Amino acid sequence: MGDKFSEIFEEFENIAKNDDIKHITLDFSYAYDIPIDLSSLYMIMSFLIDKKTTLFDEAMFKFGSYKYTYKNFGELVPNNVTFKNKEIEIVENCSDSIGRLICNIIKNEKLEFYNNYKEIITPWTRLRIYIPSAKFFIK
Repeated sequence: MGDKFSEIFEEFENIAKNDDIKHITLDFSYAYDIPIDLSSLYMIMSFLIDKKTTLFDEAMFKFGSYKYTYKNFGELVPNNVTFKNKEIEIVENCSDSIGRLICNIIKNEKLEFYNNYKEIITPWTRLRIYIPSAKFFIK
């Protein structure tokens, strides 16, 4: 989403307010940058929920040798206008975690979600390795 965050938010609001739109398909097949910045996830979810929700039962962050654990992490409040009167279909890619994450939040199913990746590049082969420094748990 990046640079287009406010444009997408406005478009979602317009869709939510439009009574002629009855069916919405959200395609998360290639939503790779959503896990990098959770604000995109929060924005999307704020249109899909109709009551205040805690997204993650637990979140663990690791910075060097320090580890922090938070319970009931990520409080989300629905927007003034939501998709509650529309039929929602979510398309996801099995190898991409974001579609599964959103589906599991909506279905309230158990899931582990990794985020905040530290990039390491090996000196000779230049292989890129991504090590998560945050882990989120849904019930």
